[in-house]
Amino acid sequence: MSSSNRLKFPIPDALYLVPFLSALLITRLPTFGLGNLDVDESMYIAGANKLWLDGRFWISHDGSTSGPGVIYPLMLLRLFVDKLDYGLVRFYNLFVNFIPAILLLYWALKRSFGAAAAQVALLPVVLLAALFSNKGMLAYNGEQVCLLHFAASLFLLLEARARQFPAGRLFGLGLVLGLAPFTKLQMVPLAGWLGLWTLAVVLGSATADRWKKSAWLLGGALLPTILVVLYLWQNNYLQPFWLLYLESNLQYASNPTNMQQAGRLEQLVAWAHWVITFRETFGFLLLLAGEGLLLGWLWFRGQLKQTSFALVVLALGSVAFSFLSVFIAKNYFPHYLWLVLLPPALLTAILFRSTAESGQLRYWAMGYVTVCLAVMMRYHLGISDFGRDQVFFASRDRQLSPLAQYLQPRVKPGERLGTWGFVSDEFVTLDVVSANLQVHTQMIIQREGNVRQYLIKRYLDDMERYRPRYLVDDVLPQNGRGFLKDPDREGLFTVPPIAAYVRKHYRLDGSVEGRRIYRRIDEAVAQGRKSAQ
Repeated sequence: MSSSNRLKFPIPDALYLVPFLSALLITRLPTFGLGNLDVDESMYIAGANKLWLDGRFWISHDGSTSGPGVIYPLMLLRLFVDKLDYGLVRFYNLFVNFIPAILLLYWALKRSFGAAAAQVALLPVVLLAALFSNKGMLAYNGEQVCLLHFAASLFLLLEARARQFPAGRLFGLGLVLGLAPFTKLQMVPLAGWLGLWTLAVVLGSATADRWKKSAWLLGGALLPTILVVLYLWQNNYLQPFWLLYLESNLQYASNPTNMQQAGRLEQLVAWAHWVITFRETFGFLLLLAGEGLLLGWLWFRGQLKQTSFALVVLALGSVAFSFLSVFIAKNYFPHYLWLVLLPPALLTAILFRSTAESGQLRYWAMGYVTVCLAVMMRYHLGISDFGRDQVFFASRDRQLSPLAQYLQPRVKPGERLGTWGFVSDEFVTLDVVSANLQVHTQMIIQREGNVRQYLIKRYLDDMERYRPRYLVDDVLPQNGRGFLKDPDREGLFTVPPIAAYVRKHYRLDGSVEGRRIYRRIDEAVAQGRKSAQ
């Protein structure tokens, strides 16, 4: 074959990106027509609808482990549509969060390491994202917002490094890193690592203005927190922020929902076993293991350039802290694993660039990536403990749940609905608004001390403020969509102040599959009088 007929590598950006991003869109298209895939997704949509009416985060709505950076963007979609739907939110997630994250990462790696390295590095990322089939990973979740945050941060970091870290770019980088606590608190370790690495490199330089540059970086990083705290202090909102976002999440990590091991070492071993054996990431971890072997080989042969050592540290630290971000939540929720998807691409690009001068090692690296891609495809397409057909071709009719069918003729769109337990999907399908801080009351049952007392008080205050006509008690043993299943320990009448309020103001209206629906007494009496007239 003549050289003129050979495929050139790297290939043009459009020829590389368009097919891969199109494949990603094609694999995601079937999910746009599906109903609820994960309770978190319906919680985010319900929270966005509530914030549309009252935008005070932590006052009208508690995002639990997610901050305003995850839910506010969904709220802004209401500027263009009357109702948020699962398909719309997933479309938004793909085109506003994930694809921009991929493009930012590609551009950052291309500018720093060349197009060939960037194209090799993104192959497993795009393929894995296209082949994910777990429901929790296909739904909208805060971790995919964190992917965009990481890609934007890495892009700004590498751009600043290429220009010898000018003060303005360091301030911009710090500003983006400082937003991490207000997306998800889990993102803080990874964002903190990127900031510390940058600070260490700037302070380690021989420039006379290194302290000034460091001040710009730190100033940008602290500015979002300062502004948020000033706003909260000015409006007397510091208490709910502290209790609901900080103390509550510390208790969440200290008392994991589905990690039952007591000791830290046992927790780490159990968590590592879950990550390694989880079908969605097996091939990805195999790729990481191969890169570790390649890194060790290059180090042994002395083929890692001295100028790239700091970047190797950055990449290894990013991978390590991304896994730490998953572990610190101490829960086996698959969507957490989105956090580890992008950082290894930086390591792949560095290794590919480092082997560019050695033909054999370069082909070895490319060959290994090819083998891993084949393994991932075989693992996804050949094993079906949770086949894609179950996600893509089931429940296409999107029928209303029995509870939603019961409530539909009784509640109006936009009406407030009280809940106890873990109601979420009905808020989306019926387009109703939560009368409580969240669409579930898991935090009231599982939190302790000041957090629990505050949540109980807020529950009672909100029920009296909004006076919802209907209250749903969703705690029952066969409940498959939440963690509150024991009526004797977690039911509506297990918290004395709330039990007294419900007995005084509500009466049983009906029951659906064991779920009890209560109707407000004064509203029912008023309705009866109106009907009599």
